[in-house]
Amino acid sequence: MNQEGRKKWYELILFVILCLVLEFVFEVFMFYQRIALSSQIMLIVSVILVVLVIACIYYLRKKYPEITNKVLYRDKKFLSLFCGMLLLAVIMVIARILR
Repeated sequence: MNQEGRKKWYELILFVILCLVLEFVFEVFMFYQRIALSSQIMLIVSVILVVLVIACIYYLRKKYPEITNKVLYRDKKFLSLFCGMLLLAVIMVIARILR
């Protein structure tokens, strides 16, 4: 099992979780009008982050195919982080719809 590849996948998932949490904090501050950022700026930042994450996923799948195809989806720690990331993403989508 390639520990370096697994570490890279964990770093990517943690980066996405951190970005989602920061975006949620900005949304809360914007809701209470503590900071004034336009929604276009937040959209541009979100699109840039999505493009970067997709590029990283493509790179990791090409560089470490044995981890992606066999080992990673059986790893409970990875699955819990991945589910947490998806939950945060769903919460952000719901918050944007309700705003």
